[in-house]
Amino acid sequence: MDYTGLLTKAIADRAAVIVVGTGASKSMSGGARFADWFGLVEEGISFCRTLGASEGWEANQRSSLGYARAENDQAALIGVASQVQTRLRAVGQQAYFDWLRETVGSLEVQDGALAKAIGSLSCPVLTTNYDQLLEKALGLPTVVWDDQNRMRDLLKGGEGVGHLHGVWEKPGTVVLSDTDYQRILSSDPAQHLQSAHYSMKAFVFVGYGAGLADPNFGNMLDIHRQLFPESNHDHFRLCRTADLEVLQIEHAGDSIRPIVYGDDYADLAPFLRSLAPRDSTVLSKGDTVAFAAEAILDQLRSEAVLVDETTLVDDRQLDEITVPPVFLPLPHEQFASYQMRKDQERPEKRDPAELYRSQKIVVVVGDEGAGVSTALRWLISNAARAHHRSAPLYIDARACRSQNAALRRELTREAIARRLIDRKSDPLPSHVLAIDNVKPVSTRAYQSLIEDVCASTATAVFIGVRQGDESELVDSLSASARAVEVVYLGKPGKSEVKALVRMIAPATSETLADQVIKVVRRERLQRTPFNIALLIVLLARGVGTNLNSSDTAVLDKYVQLLLGRSGSFLDPRWTLDPQNREAVLAHLAKFMVQQNRGGLAKSTTIEQLEAYFRSVDWQEDAEATLETFRLMRLLRIHDGVVQFQQTAYLHLFAAKAAIDDDEFLSELLDRELYYGPIIRHYAALVRQSDRVVRVLLDSLRDTWPSAEPKSKIYEVADALPAPKPASERPAPASPGPGTETDASTSTTNDDDAEDEWGDSDDRVPFPLDDPATWSLTQQLLSVLDLSSRVVRDSDQVANLELKDELFVTVLDRWGYLTDVMADDNMFVEVIESVVLGTSEEESGDEREKHQALLEDIRLSMPMFVALTGINATLASRKLLRTYERSDSDGSEGVSLYRDIAAAMFAFLVAEPGWAERLPLIAEQYSTMWVVPNFVYGLARMAYEHQHLDKADQDSVEEFFRTFFANYHVFQNDRHRRMWIGEEMERLKKERRMSRQRLQEGQRAIEGLISGFAEEDESDDPV
Repeated sequence: MDYTGLLTKAIADRAAVIVVGTGASKSMSGGARFADWFGLVEEGISFCRTLGASEGWEANQRSSLGYARAENDQAALIGVASQVQTRLRAVGQQAYFDWLRETVGSLEVQDGALAKAIGSLSCPVLTTNYDQLLEKALGLPTVVWDDQNRMRDLLKGGEGVGHLHGVWEKPGTVVLSDTDYQRILSSDPAQHLQSAHYSMKAFVFVGYGAGLADPNFGNMLDIHRQLFPESNHDHFRLCRTADLEVLQIEHAGDSIRPIVYGDDYADLAPFLRSLAPRDSTVLSKGDTVAFAAEAILDQLRSEAVLVDETTLVDDRQLDEITVPPVFLPLPHEQFASYQMRKDQERPEKRDPAELYRSQKIVVVVGDEGAGVSTALRWLISNAARAHHRSAPLYIDARACRSQNAALRRELTREAIARRLIDRKSDPLPSHVLAIDNVKPVSTRAYQSLIEDVCASTATAVFIGVRQGDESELVDSLSASARAVEVVYLGKPGKSEVKALVRMIAPATSETLADQVIKVVRRERLQRTPFNIALLIVLLARGVGTNLNSSDTAVLDKYVQLLLGRSGSFLDPRWTLDPQNREAVLAHLAKFMVQQNRGGLAKSTTIEQLEAYFRSVDWQEDAEATLETFRLMRLLRIHDGVVQFQQTAYLHLFAAKAAIDDDEFLSELLDRELYYGPIIRHYAALVRQSDRVVRVLLDSLRDTWPSAEPKSKIYEVADALPAPKPASERPAPASPGPGTETDASTSTTNDDDAEDEWGDSDDRVPFPLDDPATWSLTQQLLSVLDLSSRVVRDSDQVANLELKDELFVTVLDRWGYLTDVMADDNMFVEVIESVVLGTSEEESGDEREKHQALLEDIRLSMPMFVALTGINATLASRKLLRTYERSDSDGSEGVSLYRDIAAAMFAFLVAEPGWAERLPLIAEQYSTMWVVPNFVYGLARMAYEHQHLDKADQDSVEEFFRTFFANYHVFQNDRHRRMWIGEEMERLKKERRMSRQRLQEGQRAIEGLISGFAEEDESDDPV
């Protein structure tokens, strides 16, 4: 086995930890007597003698030391060291400190070659030595075993030298005697941290020669042999040629591989330099780029739900905590619809590697929970590697509040925190930049941020934005010299679900993935990465899935799982049950909301906990309670600031607080759009709030009164001349007036057409900008999202008339939204300039074709936004009776929106009778763009692929006949009967011939919106 090659690879992959022994100190100090254990202990005996120890005591200790040296007896050596320590401490702690300072503390670097060679490896450095020679030679800070946070940072790429057995200037940390060894062995955090890295990385032992030169090394090996009796992970001990045979025998029972560096001690430094990566520089200030990259990984590790189910998460790499995002040139649903076309060129997914290797400004678009934050961090993590030695920096735009140099200020602060620069005046090093939560608003702070983006020297820039805001952002970036590309995040598909499940349950990944998919379908849950991750954990834990068709129910079950945890990490004084814990967190969430802050100083948090405990007369330790919530991963503490681990947790617990606090609920309802995420959880938890229903109904009616259609979507056109019947013309029959679907293409895309997962990470839970500054489209989308969820989840509201009013109003405004979007000039411009990439150099025919595609996308995208929104927030069997009671009020301008949205709702729910209203739509609106280009496509999708009962099949066929008759102008009755008859026969034949018939009860729309590919026993898509 080529162990030298394995060692070289581990160092090159940053998967090694260098552990330095007394042999290195001996070399660096020029052979100083105190640099090894025997010299140190021997000097300790003499030091004790000067402080009054008897001659007999001295003689006994020197005799024992001689025996330890002669017999290679580690226990005897440590016994003498213990005697020295006991004698000195009996005199006083100052005497013990003076001895350490005058021995190991007095060592100076005489030869720094070995230290420089160690630094050139660019790996974390640990030592069992008590001196600070490495720090002096490399200019690094000292990190001691009792400071676990700093040790953890160091092992992840931070700067410093980690002292596993203490350092002389902190005598209380020095591990010298039997008692000291027991003390460090009993320190669970210290042992867990060391063990975690020992199991994940290659430890390289430098300066540990054969024989009893360093008892610390022997004790450390004993610990590791107990923890890892069998290991497939190789560690390495560098030795001289003369020591190889002895060490091979010594390590025959463990996974440490002796590697010869040469015949003489002088060969060690050159050997180490030969292992250094080619791009390595001496670690004089730490590998700061690696530290910045590790900080991004830390954020992903701490915020990913699935890490709760894993062990040793601190060392998991990018591909072990998330799956690669899938980037699309269009929103997911519209992209999927184009994959079913054969009349036009199909758009392709964007290559992630091209995105993170480019130097464009890449705008990543996604709805709440779509995983934009995770995608941005994934991009800059990979971009940092693609752009050599560029540091990844992540900025939350909501922190950029300054009216001047807003982004530059935050970048400087982040660069200092990541140790890339020391002072504010220092220039930024090469970096790649992600800016999350950008909200185009009319403020000086936003303008300043955009100016800084346009002037940025970052190698690559990635910006995260909510869907609906991308057009304004792109318009704002027009002054940038860089090209701008917009990409959209899709939704987790079957392949992504399987990949995620494999991270926590590889043995049952197929079964568990199928369970997750079935629950999403059955409960009509929103298919966001966060929801999928929650479901994976719940199902893996065997938690019931009676989730009442509510995303809130999924979140609440997961949170209850966290609250009900028990284990060794709990303080033995902890007496709160899950309900008590919930009440504590609800109080904390309420306080944060009222302070309008996403985080609190740790001291403030403790004060709030203590105040709550006093109010309910509980004798609890606030600090211990806070630590327990941190270990439960409900809260996190970063830089002294306490936050909820996920923003969704804050929203949920605030909603729980509102259940028992009517005054707090009033505060939320006074700003219903601002506090929308909390209100929707509240409605789903109580399920019978007339008050919330009424507030939202008034808001929709007062703020968003319906209006006459303005866009081409609802424009009435002249009927088109019908082609001749097939029997009277040589060419094959026309496929029909609408968009043709490819019969050979399944409505359920294969795994490659599925998209991104991730978990949501908003560091500040509420928008910092007033909703009044949002775009009209985003405001309307937000209020529709909230109102739809509330009416769907309020299934126990007894005032049916009130509930019916909100349902009908919501349907009408979803239709109105499509008109607003299609009439938005900025929305049109972003499609033309970015999504399609129209070129002025195109030929006339190419440009005409491009413009036709542009028009099609411009008009169909709003329809797919509404379809997706209704599916995610409104479509539910619980509203079937409400739907049946709804009826048009007779005003065409108003009923048109409602009728189209009601058709979408019925199509999505797909219960028997869903197609009943289709013929009426064909009778009234056939010559409007929306029917031939959208409604016809939905009806045809269901007709060809979905199981239909007799009544629904008859209704769909009647829709086709009525639509054909009204959409075309015929020469005479004979022409009309023949052409429509031929078209109906063609459709029926395609239905009979369809190879993609879905299973009974499955909706055709699942292939478009849910995207989970079904497979039959032969693995063919159905």
